Amino acid sequence: MKSVALRPLFPTLLIGLVCFAGASASDAETRTRAGLQALYDFSAGSGRWIQDRSGVGQALNLHISKPAAVRWGKNSLQIQKPTQIR
Repeated sequence: MKSVALRPLFPTLLIGLVCFAGASASDAETRTRAGLQALYDFSAGSGRWIQDRSGVGQALNLHISKPAAVRWGKNSLQIQKPTQIR
């Protein structure tokens, strides 16, 4: 049986979060919605939840298991220590 090395999710999630962190409210109005499944604009600014703002189906909100491991900014989220976001 061949062994498979598992990569941690953290770097992948970080890349995904950085991609959306620069979006502004005006960007959301001009952004295409074709095929959209979730949209995170990080506008909450604090707390344990990253809200899905897509308006498509049931919201896919994300929970931050250790809020002290992240730092919220203006429409951004910086992951400073290991945590789970799912």
